[in-house]
Amino acid sequence: MWLDVGGHQVSALDLCGPGFTLLAGADAARWRSAAEQIRAGTGLKVAVHEIGPAAELADPDGSWPEQVALAAGGAVLVRPDQHVAARSDGGLTPDSLLPILETLLGRVGSAAGQDPVT
Repeated sequence: MWLDVGGHQVSALDLCGPGFTLLAGADAARWRSAAEQIRAGTGLKVAVHEIGPAAELADPDGSWPEQVALAAGGAVLVRPDQHVAARSDGGLTPDSLLPILETLLGRVGSAAGQDPVT
């Protein structure tokens, strides 16, 4: 999908990587807060981009949520290889972001001092 940044078009795919990326709509502040807490606690960086009619990444016709089939307040977590790792309709919430990332990275149980699941 093409988005507008300061009068220039950018592909939504170009926003993803080199690490994990969250693409969020109007509720991006909640997702950004969760990502900042994860970075503070683990050092893992998750880029958060807000997409919407009046957001940092303008979606002039407001079709992004419909095109990616997201409910209001939803987000998509994209892996570094640009594949969708999780969606808010599939259990992704700001509170579940860290456990999902730990699972994706094979660090399940690392917060409790356990060995990662392989």
